[in-house]
Amino acid sequence: MWSSLGPPPRHDELEVTVIGPGHGESVLVHLGDGQWLVVDSCTDPSDGGRVPAPLKYLRALGVDVEVAVKVVVISHWDDDHVRGIAEVVRACSRAKLCCSIGLTEREFNKLVERISVG
Repeated sequence: MWSSLGPPPRHDELEVTVIGPGHGESVLVHLGDGQWLVVDSCTDPSDGGRVPAPLKYLRALGVDVEVAVKVVVISHWDDDHVRGIAEVVRACSRAKLCCSIGLTEREFNKLVERISVG
């Protein structure tokens, strides 16, 4: 699946990509000028779910996710929308995190810390 990717978007091009297993997809938006927005996360069953699909896709395009991803959005807390999200947030460490009001950013960061430790 990943070997058939075309070239990354041009710097002045808006691109919206939906990836996922058919439910709980992740949406990636190239905002222009090499900047990206990631909405939700999912995993790719073809690799045993080892790498979150948004990271796999962006890295396959040659995107430095730590620098290029400006915003990570978590639309809601269903498992199929947050599978792998802790790794996405860690990898996109400079990105602003936007999440539903059901869990504040501070609470989410505590959750990620607990998941990462244990």
